[in-house]
Amino acid sequence: MPTKRKTAGAAQRGRPPADSETTLGRFLRAARVKRGLPLEKFAALAGVSAQTASHWERGTKAPAGDRWLELARILGCDVGALATAAAG
Repeated sequence: MPTKRKTAGAAQRGRPPADSETTLGRFLRAARVKRGLPLEKFAALAGVSAQTASHWERGTKAPAGDRWLELARILGCDVGALATAAAG
């Protein structure tokens, strides 16, 4: 019986995520850690799964624009800081 093989992520396949997503992801993670929020708690406060929040932080997905105000509130920053991070 063949075993299932895990597929490599985009970065492992030589396709890094978009710069703006990477920069925003780094910002989200740094702000979350600074506030002492575990990923699961941050995700719950944001109303998403931990998997989705992890995607945001790794830069494989970006939060929708309509979530930014809530993310800024959770992370104790303003929306402008998120926009600056997204602009890279």
